[in-house]
Amino acid sequence: MAAGALSGELLQPLGVRIPLEAERGYHVQLPRPDVDVPLPFIYKDKATAVTPMENGLRFAGTVELAGLRHPPSERRIDAILATAKSLFPRINTKDASVWFGLRPSTPDSVPVIDNVPSIPGLYLACGHGHTGLTGSPMTGRVLTQLVTGVPSGIDVAPYRLSRF
Repeated sequence: MAAGALSGELLQPLGVRIPLEAERGYHVQLPRPDVDVPLPFIYKDKATAVTPMENGLRFAGTVELAGLRHPPSERRIDAILATAKSLFPRINTKDASVWFGLRPSTPDSVPVIDNVPSIPGLYLACGHGHTGLTGSPMTGRVLTQLVTGVPSGIDVAPYRLSRF
């Protein structure tokens, strides 16, 4: 089961409980900001990452804990745009596009990579939070070793579901 933030919900009918919370992340992309930002940077006072992209300038840095089903928060989007304007008072925010995504997170911020002993053939790989893309190669390797029975080169105990 590697279904991101939906993993916990999908496992419930099988009697498998996994403590996942959906961290809701946002970013706003400005296609023609009319400001020159040559390198990415983080504005620590507002916890906002500013990244020049091929298609404009991206502002990101808000996390919300509001579950799987709530619509995106306009307040969060407005706050990101306000931060952009405070950094660059003459920035063009016209035609801004908004991304909103769910990051599956565990209480200890460590993913679950494990088998489910009560359901042979069911393996878990979820709860990576903000590090899903960077953690996926390691997760794939460890999961392959679990499935095939090959000893892992790392201690998998910290990733077991039984830690909860």
